[in-house]
Amino acid sequence: MSSSPEDLLSKELAKLTGLSSTVGSLLSGRAGEALGEGIAASLGTKLAERFLPTERYSETLRLSIPPEKALKRGYSILVKMGAMEGESGTQPPYPFLKAVVRSGFLSMNPAVVFFEILEGDSSTCEVTVTGAAKEGLIKQQTAQKAVQGVITELRRLT
Repeated sequence: MSSSPEDLLSKELAKLTGLSSTVGSLLSGRAGEALGEGIAASLGTKLAERFLPTERYSETLRLSIPPEKALKRGYSILVKMGAMEGESGTQPPYPFLKAVVRSGFLSMNPAVVFFEILEGDSSTCEVTVTGAAKEGLIKQQTAQKAVQGVITELRRLT
């Protein structure tokens, strides 16, 4: 199975929609219909999200710490904010992390965040944090908020 940002976002949006539909059915007293409605909502979301654009946002910063330490801090931040995702296929030639985090309005939207160390030496490194998220008609800057959250936490720890 592919783990592209679009595939991960589709999976996360479908989980959220299916869960909220199931909970809504249970709370409204339609327990017998809850599972079916959750599955239908999840499938509907998978179809609809294909038409939503994937917005991207990226920031690069130079840190006064070695690349190994930056990678460890990036890992701890992403684990704290979301769920790490393994990379399938070819590995990039530089250190790279990927996670799905919650962002946007009330932290309800999924965003895929990439944490990359592009260059470094024994005392400094350059880090790029990139976010990808699906956006509808009402833009919530989900990818931007996810990236800024990671960078804020990284600066706090550095």
